[in-house]
Amino acid sequence: MLKDLESLSDIDGEETCMRLTFVLTALALATLPTLAAPQAGQGQPGAASTPEPRSGPALERFALYAPAVGHEQGNAELCGLVELRRQNIRGGWQLQREVRFVEGGRSVGRVVHVERLTERDARLSWREIGAAAGRSLCVEWTRDARGLFAFEWGRDGARRVTLEAWQGVVLPLYLIELARTGSATQGNYVTFDPLGRRLESLRLRTSYTLPRVANESAAVRGESWTREGHELGETTGRLPTEAGASVPSFERGARRTACLQRHDGTHAGSYTFAGTELVSFQLQSGGPIARRVTHATYTRILNGLSEAEAGGD
Repeated sequence: MLKDLESLSDIDGEETCMRLTFVLTALALATLPTLAAPQAGQGQPGAASTPEPRSGPALERFALYAPAVGHEQGNAELCGLVELRRQNIRGGWQLQREVRFVEGGRSVGRVVHVERLTERDARLSWREIGAAAGRSLCVEWTRDARGLFAFEWGRDGARRVTLEAWQGVVLPLYLIELARTGSATQGNYVTFDPLGRRLESLRLRTSYTLPRVANESAAVRGESWTREGHELGETTGRLPTEAGASVPSFERGARRTACLQRHDGTHAGSYTFAGTELVSFQLQSGGPIARRVTHATYTRILNGLSEAEAGGD
């Protein structure tokens, strides 16, 4: 249950809001409970009480495409870039997802989502950075371990919110990591939604498929490939490889897709893995589709955005 405890005085200026975010994020409680496991009795592997060892690449990059164009990826409209970072920290690890939104060939805003997971605590921070609006959010456990305490700042002021979470909570990026390693494949999970500042119960299910690419030489030639049975529907595209180039590891082998669904049946995200590497994902039905790209491709796109912005000054 969401309870607005207090409305704080307005804070003027985006810079002030961001400074407050950094200051209050650093105010860790003396003793915080570990990240809670999923609801019991659902038949799924339980999350460990402490973060699992890192598995898979430490940095993954994606291009975000508008879905209206369909399956011709080469002509798809670029609407963003995504970076997923995973790093070891003292006593645990840190997960970060940065989304850079693109419109008309220019970067128009960013969202930075960070989860810091250790044996002593689990904390989430969320920052929306843009010229038109900005919002910052910090979330951590309450002292009695029965809820989440959230601080939010934005142009409309600031407030503190408490969410009752006696049933336990799995933070959203951590849930993706559990799906990545196969520690979570099915069952019900309670997680936190940073956009809505609320808890929601999600159902996880996993499907397994094979690509139509028979071997690497076919992929290098740019032949079409298909992931059948995907939550997004049948998706066909052309592999982003150049003649003579080797096929990236994330384009090989069988696919495993973890799909999240709300109790009302709406789509809450789907993530397709090749082994422990994330190949593509979609956060909502009908929304943009993120496709894995090489670091060279990502850098080339990012440099192109910087040049477009510099040319417009």
